Amino acid sequence: MRQQHPTPGVSWGAEKHDPAAARQGVRPLGRRSPVIQRPFRRMSMPEAVIVSAARSPIGRAVKGSLGQMRPDDLALQMVRAALTKVPELDLKDVVDLMLGCGQPAGESGHSLARVVAVQAGLDGLPGVTVNRYCSSSLQTTRMAFHAIKAGEGDTFVSAGVETVSRYPRGRADGLPGTDNPPFGEALARTDRRGQGSAEPWRDPRADGGLPDVYISMGKTAENVAQHLGMSREEQDRFAVRSQDKVRFPAPVPVGSRLQGRVHLASLEPAGYGYRLTTVTTVERANGSKPVCVAESLSRLVPVPGALPGLDLDRLAYWLRRNIPGIHFVELTAELVTGGRSNLTYTVWADDQSWILRRPPLGHVLTTAHDMAREYRIMSALAPTPVPVPRTISQCTDPDILGAPFYLMERVMGTPYRRAPELASLGPERTRAIATELVDTLVELYRVDHLAIGLGEGRPNGFLARQVRRWKAQLDASRTRELPDVDRLFAKLSKRVPVAGPVGVVHGGYRLDNLLVDDEDRPAALIDWEMSTIGDPLTDLALTVVYQRVGSMPGGEAVADASSAPGFLPEPEILERYAARSGRDLNDFGFYLGLAGFKLAGILEGIHARLLRGQTVGPGFDGVGAVTEPLLAAVLTSLQEYS
Repeated sequence: MRQQHPTPGVSWGAEKHDPAAARQGVRPLGRRSPVIQRPFRRMSMPEAVIVSAARSPIGRAVKGSLGQMRPDDLALQMVRAALTKVPELDLKDVVDLMLGCGQPAGESGHSLARVVAVQAGLDGLPGVTVNRYCSSSLQTTRMAFHAIKAGEGDTFVSAGVETVSRYPRGRADGLPGTDNPPFGEALARTDRRGQGSAEPWRDPRADGGLPDVYISMGKTAENVAQHLGMSREEQDRFAVRSQDKVRFPAPVPVGSRLQGRVHLASLEPAGYGYRLTTVTTVERANGSKPVCVAESLSRLVPVPGALPGLDLDRLAYWLRRNIPGIHFVELTAELVTGGRSNLTYTVWADDQSWILRRPPLGHVLTTAHDMAREYRIMSALAPTPVPVPRTISQCTDPDILGAPFYLMERVMGTPYRRAPELASLGPERTRAIATELVDTLVELYRVDHLAIGLGEGRPNGFLARQVRRWKAQLDASRTRELPDVDRLFAKLSKRVPVAGPVGVVHGGYRLDNLLVDDEDRPAALIDWEMSTIGDPLTDLALTVVYQRVGSMPGGEAVADASSAPGFLPEPEILERYAARSGRDLNDFGFYLGLAGFKLAGILEGIHARLLRGQTVGPGFDGVGAVTEPLLAAVLTSLQEYS
C-alpha cells in the first residue's frame, strides 16, 4: 500500500525554532502531520516553523501492513501523534486543520478534514480538504505557512493521507461520462500516443489546442521523458533508485514514542466516542518488493494501461457496480494476441483474473461482432458436454468502453495455431488433439438448441442468407479489385441446397479456438462471435477450408497447425464426423465454397482494418495476401463432393 502520509504538523511563526526562540514565546506545534506556529511578538512579516511532525510508514497495497486501515483513522492518529509532542499547546489556539488527499471520495470523502478534526478534539474547526493529487499534503503545508505569514492566525495543523488499499470503497476519478467535451481532442490525442500511432510529444498549446487534463501519471511520465530526451534505460534506473530509498530505510518511529516501532490502531464507534479494535505494529516501511531491478522494469509496457479499446478506469467503475462482492485496488490488463477479429484481454484485479471480449476498433459489420449473441450462446451451452468458459457479466452500454463487451472466466489451455507448436508435441499427441477437434464438433452437433433455451432461430433460408451476408461483408471491406468475389457469389447463389438438420453453429470453428489442456483434452471452445442457429455442416466445411489454407503459400499468416505431422488428413476428418454424427455429407462442395467465401470476407475485413490502422497487436501484415488465392481455390472446390 502506498500512502500520501499524514504528516500532521503544528506550525507557528518564528524566526528560528530553537530554545532561544521558545523562551521568547514561540510555542512549538508539528506536522508531518506538522503543527505550524508563529511567535507572539509583533513582526512585519512573521516567520513560520514546523514545531512537531509525525508520519506513518509506507505499506504495499492490499497486502501491506496498513491495508485494513481507513484513511481517516490513519490521518487521525498522525494528527494526534503530532499534537501529543506539544503538550503546552492549547487546542483552542489551533486556527484550522488542512488535510491533503489525492482521491477525496468514499472513505476519504465527506469533508475528510472535518471528520479528522472532530475526532482529534478540534471540533470547533471547519477543516479544509485539499486535492492536488500526489502533492496534496505538501500543498497543505504551503497553505499553512502562507496563512501564518499573512497574519491569519498563529497555529495550524497540516496533514495528508492517501490509502490506495481502500480505493474499492470509493475514489474521485474515473466516473464514465464526466469528461468535459472541450477536452475530447486532447483525450483522443493521448489515446493515439498510447497506441504508438502519434508523433512525439509537443505542447498542444503551441498549435492552439488544449492539454489533456485527464491524462494518467504513467502517460504524463512518458511525455516528459520524450520531451526531455530521457531514454527508457535512464527512466528505469531512476525508478530503481527511488524504490531502493523506500526499501532500505531506517526504522521509522511514527505515532509512538518507541524507537523503531510504530503502533497504529483501528477504531470503531462506541457510544459518543470510539474504541480501539485492532493494533498494527510496523517496524519498517514495506512499500516495494526486493525484485525491483532495472532488468525486470525493462520488460514492462512503457505506458501503463495504454491498451487500445480498454479504458481501465471506466472498466473499474463498471465492475464495482455490476459484479457483486468484488473488491480490488487496481486493474491491470494485457491484450491476448493471436486473435484476428474481436479484441480479447486478460484482466487482473489483485488476485482475480478474467477474460474480456469486445468488438474490434473501427467500422465493423454489426452482425459479425455481436457480443450479446456470443454471451447468450455460451451461457446456454454451459450445462452441455460442449466445453465453454463460464460467463460472468455483460455490458451493453457503449459509453463504458466505446462498444458492448462481456466478461468470462479465464480458462487455462493452449490455442494451437502454428504447425511448429504441434510438431513439438510429436505425431501421436497431434493426432489425439486433431481427433478431439472433430469429436467436440460432433458434441456441438448433438446439442438440442431448443432444450437449452436458444429458440428456433431462422432455419429457413439460412444458407442463402449466409451467401448474401458474406457478399455484403466483402463489399463493405473491399479496398481493391477482387473479381472472383462476384463470380463466386453468382455460383453460390445458384447452388444453394435444400436445408438439412438445424443446430448450434459456432461460426469460426478451427483448432486455435479450442483451448487444449496439459493432457491434450479440450478445455474450452472459445470465440463464439459468429455463432447462430443454422446448418452445422458450415462449421465442418470451415474447419476443412482452414486446413487447406494452412498448406497454401502464405497460409501461415492465417493458421497452419493442420500441417503438423500427425494431424488428421481431410478424408479422415470427414469420415469420422459423418460416422459419429450420422450426418449425410452430400453436396459438401457447396459448403466448402460457402466456407471459403466466408473466410475471404473475414480476411478482407482484417486487411481493411490494417490499412486504416485499426488492428491491435502483431501478425496482421500477411493476411491480405491470402484472399485472392483463397477465392481462386474456392471456385474450384465447388465441383468437389458433388
